[in-house]
Amino acid sequence: MTDLKKIFGGKKVLIWGLGLHGGGLGAAVFFHKLGAKVVITDLRDKKTLAPTLKKLAHLKNISYILGEHREGDFANVDFVVRNPAIKDDNPYLSVARKNKVPVISDVGLFLQYSPALIIGITGSKGKSTLTQLIYELLSEAARSQKGKLEKVKKIFLGGNIRISVFDALEKAKEDDIVVLELSSFQLDHASYTKKSPHIAIVTNLYNEHINYHGSLKKYEEAKKNILRFQKKNNLAILNKNLKKWGSLSPAIKIFFDGTAERGLLALAEYFGIKREKVEKKLKNFKGLEGRQEIVAKSKKGVIFINDTTATHPEATIFALKKFENPILIAGGVDKKFGQEVDALARLIDQKKLQVALLPGDFSDRLEKKCRTKFFHASDMEQAVCWAKDRAKPGDIVLLSPGSASFNLFLNEFDRGEKFVRAIKSCL
Repeated sequence: MTDLKKIFGGKKVLIWGLGLHGGGLGAAVFFHKLGAKVVITDLRDKKTLAPTLKKLAHLKNISYILGEHREGDFANVDFVVRNPAIKDDNPYLSVARKNKVPVISDVGLFLQYSPALIIGITGSKGKSTLTQLIYELLSEAARSQKGKLEKVKKIFLGGNIRISVFDALEKAKEDDIVVLELSSFQLDHASYTKKSPHIAIVTNLYNEHINYHGSLKKYEEAKKNILRFQKKNNLAILNKNLKKWGSLSPAIKIFFDGTAERGLLALAEYFGIKREKVEKKLKNFKGLEGRQEIVAKSKKGVIFINDTTATHPEATIFALKKFENPILIAGGVDKKFGQEVDALARLIDQKKLQVALLPGDFSDRLEKKCRTKFFHASDMEQAVCWAKDRAKPGDIVLLSPGSASFNLFLNEFDRGEKFVRAIKSCL
């Protein structure tokens, strides 16, 4: 592996966006270990960033500029490490580039320098669950030391699944496998490396993150970076609805039909893992936090389900088809969704659901398309208490917002935590 200390040791590295998901934290710790002079800048204040700052308190020689950005900090450093949420039109990007400061990213560094076999998973929905399933399945199968997993020493997990890639970048060797969930933001920002994962999996594509990328075409182009720079001996596993994407990569192609879990079967077949083991894994899989997660059950038998990561109408539609007439808590910020909003409205009317709407422009848009009368909740606790009062024994109270969270919450996981806290308060 390239000696990164020679590249970054003693250099001034600006971490642009500390955040609360672990990415900025991982970057700060990683570059500090390499001996870089770390500077962290974030528009959020010390109080908001307290959970992350606490984890960095033991590290000396890190400078902080919080609550603001300063042009000079982007001009007078050796490297800028860009947070995935930073858009291309951000003026501070221009400052760095004007001063010929390299703007790099966590995933870009990983793709550029890791010697491990990289499996990258992307898609509009289902990518986190599929990433976790692949990690668990391969970890179990690698212990048998057979077939294509015979020489594999260790399996690592990271990326958009809220685990920094820097731990795997530091530790993963040539005989290891790293399983990465990759968002459109991460793939877009890593394109400067002109590298793609050795194995690329795309679950699906919906009208998503248009508020960030500006158009469906730009969102799609960002996702395609997972394939663009593959080599002939690589592998691409694609939803059959994206068959036309196959021409982007010279790699071996496998197409699957149906849900993201079908992609797991395709990958398992490639690695020589028996179908029975895959089916057993799917049956016993406990799921991930905030994804149709049962978080509480009241004394009278009301079940509370946290599906806060349903940040797209399609995800809420999927949940509503799975659960029989739940009392729904939905709403939030519109990400310039398309006709999926109409489909969600039709399903709500068809099922005659009781719905509590959280504030937001998506909520306003959804209400206009529905005949159903909604309850307008000012916050999560009011929504949960309203739903609890209407629930009968055996009913389900489902938080599945179908939209973004950032008007009321720090992120979708903060929204889920507030849901759990509100249940405890209301019961």
